Amino acid sequence: MPSYSIIENFEVHKNNRFLEIAESLKPELLHKEIKAAKEIMVGKDRQMRTVITEEHPIENLYAKSLKRDDTVFVDFGDHAVGYVTLELSKTGSHQDAPVYFYLKFGERLEEMTDKTADYDGWLSRGWIQEEYIHVDVLPAKVKLPRRYSFRYMELRVIDTSAKFQLKIDGISCDTVSAVDMESVKPVDFGDPLLNQIDLVSRKTLKECMQDVFEDGPKRDRRMWLGDLRL
Repeated sequence: MPSYSIIENFEVHKNNRFLEIAESLKPELLHKEIKAAKEIMVGKDRQMRTVITEEHPIENLYAKSLKRDDTVFVDFGDHAVGYVTLELSKTGSHQDAPVYFYLKFGERLEEMTDKTADYDGWLSRGWIQEEYIHVDVLPAKVKLPRRYSFRYMELRVIDTSAKFQLKIDGISCDTVSAVDMESVKPVDFGDPLLNQIDLVSRKTLKECMQDVFEDGPKRDRRMWLGDLRL
């Protein structure tokens, strides 16, 4: 376990003039809605690597009725940073209990099969991108207040009741960034691999350009002086 220091009687001293300058330079974030691309089934191969075992159109998921312990996985098709909205309804009889479900978001496919309860690292568990949600009345549009950095999403129904099942009618993400990727002309290096590296680099920078140049939109979410210099 790495060592770290805790400063006793730590105090924060703010420079109000610097804060005013920073506030005046804060960019206006651009918003773009993207929708979930497809439903996926995930599992392990013989080498115990996480793999996609099946892919289905997202409409396949929207046609399902979900009950207790049902789990579904969604692929947005690309990495996204933003705010997720779920459009939910029900089938069956009247809703006589809240629907209770679990959400997990992951940047990498491996996160979908990791058991977060087994995590025992030195970083706070609070950074794990997961939520437990109750919805008392269906239909409902559930807008998650936290910003996520992800490509994949898991939804597991913890419980409904014997009288009704949960339906998902839509999943979207309001992505945010200080820049528009489409306005940046890519450089052609004359090499497909270098072009792909450049694309991933520009995409990574775009996702990190929020109110400030963030160290990472998934964890830390703040600017370090070394990053600012770069």
